[in-house]
Amino acid sequence: MTKDDGAAGTTGSEPTLRQLLEPLREPFLRVRGRLVLTVLFGWAKFFIPLAIPWVIGHVIDDVLKPGLGAEQAWPLLLHYGLIALVAVVLAGIATYWRHVLGVQLQSEVQHRLRQRLFHHLQRLSMAFFQRHHAGALGARVSSDIAAAGALFDKGIVHYAMDIALFLGVAVWLSLVSWQLTLLACLPLAITGFIMWRVTPALRRQQKAVQDGQSRITGIAAEMFAGITLVKASAGEHEAIEQFTERSSLVRSLQLQTARMQGRFTSVTHAMVVVNAALVAIAGAWLITHGYTALSIGALVAFIMYLGSLNNAMQRMIDNLIQLQESLAALERINDYLHVLPSPADKPGAGEPPIAGELAFREVRFAYAGKPHVLDGFSFTFRRGRSYALVGPSGSGKSTLAQLMLRFYDPESGMVAVDGHDLRDIRQQWWRHHVAVVLQDPILFSASIADNIDFARDGAGQPAIEAAAQAAQAHEFIIALPDGYETQVGERGVSLSGGQRQRIAIARALLREPRLLILDEATSALDAVTERAIKQVVDALRGTRTVVVIAHRLSTIRDVDEILVLDHGRIAEHGGYAELLARGGLFSRLVAEQTRGEG
Repeated sequence: MTKDDGAAGTTGSEPTLRQLLEPLREPFLRVRGRLVLTVLFGWAKFFIPLAIPWVIGHVIDDVLKPGLGAEQAWPLLLHYGLIALVAVVLAGIATYWRHVLGVQLQSEVQHRLRQRLFHHLQRLSMAFFQRHHAGALGARVSSDIAAAGALFDKGIVHYAMDIALFLGVAVWLSLVSWQLTLLACLPLAITGFIMWRVTPALRRQQKAVQDGQSRITGIAAEMFAGITLVKASAGEHEAIEQFTERSSLVRSLQLQTARMQGRFTSVTHAMVVVNAALVAIAGAWLITHGYTALSIGALVAFIMYLGSLNNAMQRMIDNLIQLQESLAALERINDYLHVLPSPADKPGAGEPPIAGELAFREVRFAYAGKPHVLDGFSFTFRRGRSYALVGPSGSGKSTLAQLMLRFYDPESGMVAVDGHDLRDIRQQWWRHHVAVVLQDPILFSASIADNIDFARDGAGQPAIEAAAQAAQAHEFIIALPDGYETQVGERGVSLSGGQRQRIAIARALLREPRLLILDEATSALDAVTERAIKQVVDALRGTRTVVVIAHRLSTIRDVDEILVLDHGRIAEHGGYAELLARGGLFSRLVAEQTRGEG
């Protein structure tokens, strides 16, 4: 089942176990050899210590029997003691390798699953990311992957070990005394029935808890990202209230889950105690009345083996809780993996040479559930020319930029690059020829050099510095204590707005794009950054297509052509002086901005 961008997190029906486990198929194929080794060492870890009850039973029957002297007892004690010692040493070795291989197995599965999810998320549309909290996405990639990866160790390996131990001990016990074994099966059957009934509800409850936790992560990430606004508007109280409300809801869900788990485990623990008591009483009665050939030592060994049987059952019950958490996490991961990339590359999409001419032909576009932003928009952005898009808020400026990048496809009409329908070109190929500078530049928590070099890894220090000089960023960078190796902090918090803008411009220039989009990049700039943008536009004129989406209209005097948008159409276009002289919409926008600045 696949879903569109808006449907992630919702399913029409409960997924089957096969559907849930599908993301683990590829990791399983890669680790199946290690998985077999882990299970083998797990069996050794559990089966080797089964020699201990056998030793204790024989010590009771052979060493403690009446009339046996010390000289006869010592060789027997040494014999049985040596067997016990060897069993303990071998079990210790098996335990070590079982643990090491289990951690390796779980880590490898988590790594593969994390890579797949992150790679898939990178291919999803902007609409998807606009509908989902960054914190919730982060929770999927971190905590959900950790829980899902535990399915191999806590699920497959543990259940393979415990089921084998359970069956092996059960067969041995039935050979020793079928009557006592039959009696012991009654509480175990009750426990198994409870497990079968509780499992679906437990998984749904675990999924609800995980959903709530991811929402908390999203709220926290959102608040911390906007902490400047929160503090500046004295909104701490509202932020705390919102966070507390969501946290309280998760706490309630966790308490409900704990009560469900508590009822489940209390009943199963009681069954274990009842099981041991029934067998001990019945075994003693059978021996004293002569209905069985069991010796006292054999009965003690039987009860100890029954303890191993009960322990295996108890571990399966305890792991069931972890298993449901893992399956719930897998269900949440599947919600995203089943979202189709949109827009998707056509089969056979090509990689033609890109010159940079971009044509909109009768393009109509609307965001989901909203009125049309563009309605029959047509215009050709010629290679080597610079353009500015201006207009009132909501007139379609940023939408044009998103269509240029093919974040969305038009409802009708066509966006063409050098005569090729943009839908016939591989998205990655096209975007390698485009660079964007945003109004609020995105910088990563890395060095300045790494931020400039992003998406063109390995350009080299000379090329990085040349791009920084072209963006008028070189001087302030080398004045910093660590120069180009200065860590900028999350989202570039250690730099001013203008400095971040110039680094973003340098990053765009380093790509040597055929199309440069300065999306809202000329609003609220310092003088140095304004000058840098003007020089970039001038330098690229004649060789690159430049589109500036501007708010500060005084900064676009020198572009080749200005497009004035209104309600998704071109109201007027021309040069700065020409449009100002017409006294139309552009003239009114300039006048309003001049009055506002005055």
